[in-house]
Amino acid sequence: MLKFILNNLTLFQFFADFFDALTNYNFLQYSFFSLFFVSLLSSTIGTYTVINRQTYIAGAISHGVLGGIGLFNYIYKLTSYEIFNPFNGGLLFTIIYSIIIERLINKKNERVDSILSIIWSLGMAVGIFFIFLTPGYNQEIQKYLFGNILLLDKNSFYLLIFITLFIIIFFALFFNILFIFGFDEELLKIKKIKVSLLRFLVILSISLTVFLLIQIVGILLIIALFTLPAMIALNLNKNLKNVIIISFIVNIFASYISLFFSYNLNLPFTPIFIIFMSILYFISLLFKN
Repeated sequence: MLKFILNNLTLFQFFADFFDALTNYNFLQYSFFSLFFVSLLSSTIGTYTVINRQTYIAGAISHGVLGGIGLFNYIYKLTSYEIFNPFNGGLLFTIIYSIIIERLINKKNERVDSILSIIWSLGMAVGIFFIFLTPGYNQEIQKYLFGNILLLDKNSFYLLIFITLFIIIFFALFFNILFIFGFDEELLKIKKIKVSLLRFLVILSISLTVFLLIQIVGILLIIALFTLPAMIALNLNKNLKNVIIISFIVNIFASYISLFFSYNLNLPFTPIFIIFMSILYFISLLFKN
């Protein structure tokens, strides 16, 4: 009985220390509040990509942007011009990839999976090439490869809020159209809806979400963040709106639990989050309808 009480007192002290730090450290506050918006993005875009089997787009973008990150990091180290910081390089390549993917899908001249494979491998190759050429220790690159939510700065936090609000409003206004778009583009063409513009906005939304979330979980594990919450929700419910809501609840629950243990145990957030989310997925299989 005494051991049980002491264990609970220790756990209570962990919570007290965590919330005390939350009120005193700006970096922890950015991490804590950003997880709310990350969960919104992941549950919305993640659910859409999983249902429409477009996770390969997310994978190609996430690995392809390493080319822009590595290239701009190399130029930045040589010139010290702030415009060439790795973040801007990744953002620029994200937009370029979105345009390329939409154009190729629209023309239907190439196999989409082949193009995505090229973007995936070429971007990684270019990124690794310039990382190798860059002198010194590339600590900034490590953040994008493995992610670290505790390193999220104020500018990235505000950008995350802006992009989240844009995507949530976009999906809320055109929910039914986007639902139809994932299954029957011809029906939308009959209704005189500009499918090419809609496709570009969807791909751009996926791409921007991927790039922003890379800073949280890193390039190597971004697919898990995109797919696991949606797959857990799909095991529990098949209604699209309910899946998004359940995915958000799972996301935010796992995020805050992982942040708590990450801070108190001095361990990286990303692997704790992915491991915990994977456990929840296997548990959800027991309740699969």
